[in-house]
Amino acid sequence: LMNYPSKGRYMAHLASQFSEKVLLFTCNQQQAEEQADHTYHSKNKDSQANLAKFNTGEIQRLACVAQLSEGINIPNLRVGIIWHAFGNERKAAQRIGRLLRLNPNETATVHLLMYQNTIDEHWVAHALAAFDPTKVSYVDAYLS
Repeated sequence: LMNYPSKGRYMAHLASQFSEKVLLFTCNQQQAEEQADHTYHSKNKDSQANLAKFNTGEIQRLACVAQLSEGINIPNLRVGIIWHAFGNERKAAQRIGRLLRLNPNETATVHLLMYQNTIDEHWVAHALAAFDPTKVSYVDAYLS
């Protein structure tokens, strides 16, 4: 499920809908490279420079694997897209947490991609269990 190409196509489509900064969490370096011109991962020598440019708004899209899941604050980040929830609540919560560092009157949007009627549903439910259910909505999107 984490390597199905339709998730990648949908992630790219979603990211293209925003004019503001979008952080893309992918499952591996290849996916990160396919999703954005600027990436942050262990094999990219430009990772730190890309993060600095993303922080200042010089670039609007940054794809990463796991390195930005925790311990990093990204100013003015309001949109994130997560390719896969995994079965790890903490990992998903950390990724979602990248977007919850706004002022109380600001709103962030996290798109957590999943396939219906698969284990994805279970993983997403666990990932979102600690969050206010009134602030969670589901969108049924056609993935071809």
